[in-house]
Amino acid sequence: MSSTQEHIPSLTVKLASKGDYADWLDAAEAMLNYYKILEVVQATEKRPTDNMKGWDKKNKWARAFLIQHVGSEVHREMPKFRISSEMWKPLEDLFDRKTTSTLHEMVGNLMTLRYTPKISLNDHLTSFAN
Repeated sequence: MSSTQEHIPSLTVKLASKGDYADWLDAAEAMLNYYKILEVVQATEKRPTDNMKGWDKKNKWARAFLIQHVGSEVHREMPKFRISSEMWKPLEDLFDRKTTSTLHEMVGNLMTLRYTPKISLNDHLTSFAN
């Protein structure tokens, strides 16, 4: 990482709820990929035994990036891990619609979903999507 990467750029969206996750994930992965750090966050680039300083610098940048781009409520839910990939995984588990727990939650929401004639169908579907 060059010295120009010391500044952590801001994303247009902050992860504050499940409704933000898809947009946040796209923006975060694009930014992390641009700075060649996504592999560290996704644990596909392991900490080497020789060039540890380079990997450690990427990991610190990634941790700061993740902390900076989540809302305070989400930050409290994140474990205080020192490794960025250990922070990334709980975010996936908490927000990604592909996990078992979120699938069960979505099925429960679907089963209790009731249409209220006073609101538009579009608003009704939007409230379910979030």
